[in-house]
Amino acid sequence: MIHAVVGTKAQMVKMAPLLARLQSRGIPYNFIFTGQHRETMEDLRENFGVKPPDVILYEGRDITSVSAMIVWGARILWRARRRRPDPFRGDRRGLVLTHGDTFSCLLGAILGRAAGMTVASTPGSIAVKSRSGPALVRTPTRAPSSFRVDADVASPKVPPRGPFST
Repeated sequence: MIHAVVGTKAQMVKMAPLLARLQSRGIPYNFIFTGQHRETMEDLRENFGVKPPDVILYEGRDITSVSAMIVWGARILWRARRRRPDPFRGDRRGLVLTHGDTFSCLLGAILGRAAGMTVASTPGSIAVKSRSGPALVRTPTRAPSSFRVDADVASPKVPPRGPFST
């Protein structure tokens, strides 16, 4: 099973098209919300047509300071270690999918690797304006493990070089 870890508004904006495509193709996935940003997450999720999270790791206020992030991260890691709640719902052979360079991405990678699962990062993209009109340009990202996911087909691909190749 695919376990999509999302925690910030930017991650939701980047991951939502992939999650919506998984849904439209009938591919089951486990949506794990870390709770780093909560305030507008529901609106974003609904606008993109993404299902509600299957697992919510934190339900407090938005994390807006470094000290709050340290406490929040430690709390999530402690609860996950005790499997309360089990973010992967008993699956230990799936794929943990993250995006970006946020602390939620790092938490997802740590939790996935600690569970012995493959961790992958979606490639980033940015929209740019050119003379011929808008264009989508992929920005290089580094995968937290030896797999990378092509956002167009949602299938793991091994990079041509070492585990952190771009």
